[in-house]
Amino acid sequence: MRTQVLSALVGGGITAAALLCFPALFGSGPEAPPSGAGVLAPTAATSTSTPPALEAPQRSAEVVRDVGAGELFSAALIAYFHRELAVHWQRSFGATPTAEESSAQEQRFREKVLDLPRTLASWEERARRDRAEAQAARAGLDAIIASQDGPALLELMEERNEDLGVFDRELSQLESWLAPRAQGGTLTGESFAQNGSAEDVTVGVEILFGPGLHDFDPARLKPKKLHGFPSDVTIRGVGIDRTLLRLSTDFDLYGRAHRFAFRDLTIDVPSLYFFDHRQGAVSLRLERVRVVGFDTGAGGSLAFGLNDGALLLATQCEFLGGYGSYPGSGNLWRGSNFIARFDNCRFALVNLELNHLGHGRALFRSCTFEEMRSDPQLASSSRARFDGCTTGALLDPAQQLPLPQKRLGDLFDFLR
Repeated sequence: MRTQVLSALVGGGITAAALLCFPALFGSGPEAPPSGAGVLAPTAATSTSTPPALEAPQRSAEVVRDVGAGELFSAALIAYFHRELAVHWQRSFGATPTAEESSAQEQRFREKVLDLPRTLASWEERARRDRAEAQAARAGLDAIIASQDGPALLELMEERNEDLGVFDRELSQLESWLAPRAQGGTLTGESFAQNGSAEDVTVGVEILFGPGLHDFDPARLKPKKLHGFPSDVTIRGVGIDRTLLRLSTDFDLYGRAHRFAFRDLTIDVPSLYFFDHRQGAVSLRLERVRVVGFDTGAGGSLAFGLNDGALLLATQCEFLGGYGSYPGSGNLWRGSNFIARFDNCRFALVNLELNHLGHGRALFRSCTFEEMRSDPQLASSSRARFDGCTTGALLDPAQQLPLPQKRLGDLFDFLR
């Protein structure tokens, strides 16, 4: 109780009941006040006259000088104060207070009591401001959730440096968050890879690549203006085992990206990241996509380098190490915050980097893990959950990197 009363006085809030415990501020703990002890003795002025609302408020020290003890403080209250002060002073210091100490503490007591109206008003002002700010913050979060704006949610997480407590619901609704909201035209992938530019990429456009190997420079997609990448863009092939897109640079969309999708193809990122996106949160959807080549032994050897995080849904995808220039060094991701779900995905020779989820969460459902150095399902991460997943044989811990390199020709007949 002593701590609560001291906090109330110094921090700006106090109750009438707490007034009777002021002596406990100077000892080890309060005693129950005597029955019938008075707090303030009413005077004729306080009972019959209207408070001078328009007069300038006086500070406590000025009031103490101007008002005698008998006018505001009852004898019972002062006697109670000294009795309780003596008890708690004895407990704290092993002696009763001297007359000088008692007088000094009584003066502090009076000043604190007389300053209470200002203190309480200040406390209420702060409380109302805090409530208004909390309501505005909640309204802002509710608006983001209602609009299912993934980048905005991630940016709010980063701004507040907290997880916002929304993930269990949002992880189950990622299909809705990442569903296309606009449909545009279709661009031929082969033509765009040779002559296309960011000006050709509009809201809802699909870039379609046919079967075979296609060299592609993602810089053709990069907008000139920050946050200028259009929403609902899709890069599509005709099958994970039929379309191979070999990148010459990483994907960097220069700012926020909403509902960017990849479907039905393999992405080869020789000596690169799949994404090296350093500014702006993104929302990504991958369906039937294989990613290889990111285990380069340089930098982070990342599939997803997303500095400001991502809302990510991957379905029936494969993230395979062993095809890069330093096999076995690959990592899944790094960035500030991720809200990610992997459904029926395959991971091989890749470190999941669960410690890089930030304030986010990851859910792995019906996934398989092969050639891993350790079982990710046994990782001590409170931010990752595994549901119906399978872990195959683990690598020999004594096996040194790099591991033997795998051949893309083993995946694609047209490369043999």
